[in-house]
Amino acid sequence: MMKNKKFALTFFALFAFAILAGIASAEVNFTNIDGATQETSHNSEVTISFKVLSDSNETNVSLILPELFDNGWSGNPGLFNLVEGEESDLITLTLEVPEFQAPGTYSGVISLSGANGVNGLPIDITVTTTKDLVVDTFTAPTETSSGALKLKNTGNVALNNIIFSTRGNINVTFTPNKINLGAGLSQQISLVISNLAALKFGLNPTTITATENNGNGTEVTTSTFTIKKTFCSEGTVGGNLNIKTLNIDNLGNGNGNEWELLDDIEVEVEIENTGIEDIDDVELVFGFFDDNGNDVSDEFDWSSADEESVDLGKIRDDSEKTHTFKFKVPADFADIGEGEYKLAIKAYSRDLGEDVECIDSGTKLDKDFYESVDIVLEDDDEKFVIIDNIRFDNEQLICGETASGEFTVYNVGDDSQERIRVTMRNEDLSLNQIFEITSDTDVGESETIEFSFLVPKGIDSGKYFIEYISDYDYDNGVYDTRSKDRFTGVLDIISCAGSSGTGGKASIIASLVSDAVPGEEIIVEATITNIGTQESEFRVSALGFQSWADLESISSEVFTLDSGESKDITITLNVDEDASGTQTFTIQTISGGTVDSRDLEVNFPEKGKGFTGFSIEGLTGSGYVWLLVLVNVILIVLIVLVAVRLSRR
Repeated sequence: MMKNKKFALTFFALFAFAILAGIASAEVNFTNIDGATQETSHNSEVTISFKVLSDSNETNVSLILPELFDNGWSGNPGLFNLVEGEESDLITLTLEVPEFQAPGTYSGVISLSGANGVNGLPIDITVTTTKDLVVDTFTAPTETSSGALKLKNTGNVALNNIIFSTRGNINVTFTPNKINLGAGLSQQISLVISNLAALKFGLNPTTITATENNGNGTEVTTSTFTIKKTFCSEGTVGGNLNIKTLNIDNLGNGNGNEWELLDDIEVEVEIENTGIEDIDDVELVFGFFDDNGNDVSDEFDWSSADEESVDLGKIRDDSEKTHTFKFKVPADFADIGEGEYKLAIKAYSRDLGEDVECIDSGTKLDKDFYESVDIVLEDDDEKFVIIDNIRFDNEQLICGETASGEFTVYNVGDDSQERIRVTMRNEDLSLNQIFEITSDTDVGESETIEFSFLVPKGIDSGKYFIEYISDYDYDNGVYDTRSKDRFTGVLDIISCAGSSGTGGKASIIASLVSDAVPGEEIIVEATITNIGTQESEFRVSALGFQSWADLESISSEVFTLDSGESKDITITLNVDEDASGTQTFTIQTISGGTVDSRDLEVNFPEKGKGFTGFSIEGLTGSGYVWLLVLVNVILIVLIVLVAVRLSRR
């Protein structure tokens, strides 16, 4: 009996040992692991996948998941069984990282409940730093109201020392002008335009930028907002003036609204009064604005009267007045730059005031308050260098005289020229002169060259076309490019009669027959007498007046006189407004190789003096007449005084 008990105890002990040994040797591992260690940003999801392998059968096991963030896991399969030596199905878990979660590494271990010998799965999720500043709401400021900018920190760290700036013509005052924003926080800033009166012509597009760390960190920029500034100081007001027509005529190589350097432009503008009353003192003004709102119209070479601004005077009700602006686009406009410009027109009443009656917009302008114009540079390398402003000192000559004048060479291309050669030629005149510009000519630059040559004798009278040819693109002594265009000047040879003789001698008697008033015309009458012994041809010219006047006309410049015959001529000069004191000029005649001249003095009031004194010797023409008038007036006054005294007696 005792043996049986001992055997039973021994059997149970061995059985228990075997069970304990089996339990001690059981092991569960995670395999096919993906995503256990990774970086991510806040407000995101991370995915971790794996399988479970056990060396024993396990039933009703479940996952034990660490609590890394406030948000939980998804994809937990719940209870499942493990088969000895076989991997479980793939388990995929998703962990949500909360918005604004602070940066750092978050660690934990995934384990199993209901199984023995489990080797846990360590996980490390690193949340990176995100700096993100966004515009939550934006209301642009206007001419009459303030705006508002609401910023939000959508990152996961604080943004400190956020400051504000603008890009564009509009200046803005910010209240407050510096802010701090914690993660997830927002704040509103007030916006007020501070330079309304100084805004330039155009839409003035502007953006606002907010930048943290005193302008050296994360930034955000608003959408573009605009404040329209038109040509009239207060915009279109009054409503009685109207731009009825606007026509652009390009007389150069470009077309209507695409202008090239040296194009001649005419802009015809018709202004109408649609009201029921006359409008006095209407001023019409032309403007040409760049991208920065600067008026560059004064850069043009103007040929029309009054240039950019003209007095239209009174425009009666239901009537119109028209003016044509005329100018040339100069070569040095290249320094200002090619691109889009804004042609603007305004008409206003100086009598009423620009803030009361002014028009600057309308359907005749393609952009409502301006006309879009493109300035383009020449892109054809065979048109980079041109000749213009060809001028002869005297366009009408006779054989044997010297032709002189000047021309201007322009670089209108897109590259600097090291050297430029110009050939001036006409076979009939035996003319073949060569000029070289040996210094660099940059884009938009020009150089004026003077010339002179003798008109040969024995040629026919008529017009002679002188050709100017430009060569450039200089390289190692060779000009590689010749302009495809030929430029011409016209010289009129009006006579070659008697050109083989020595010419006649002239007597010149001249006098001033008008008042000498600065800013007005003076008229000189001269009598030319041939005191030679034979019939001769004479050419008359005026010299030496250029510093104080411009030549308007000479009534007859070339004529033939018999011996002893005379001819009266009239010379008209336009006097500069600042002319003063005693000025001189010369009347000259040329006949064959004989030159005769007569010097004249013209006395203008000295600056700062109301009237100039005259000497009897200096009085000629109308000066003498005015002295007589003055004496007569004095005599009349004296007679009246005597008569009054006698009547009182």
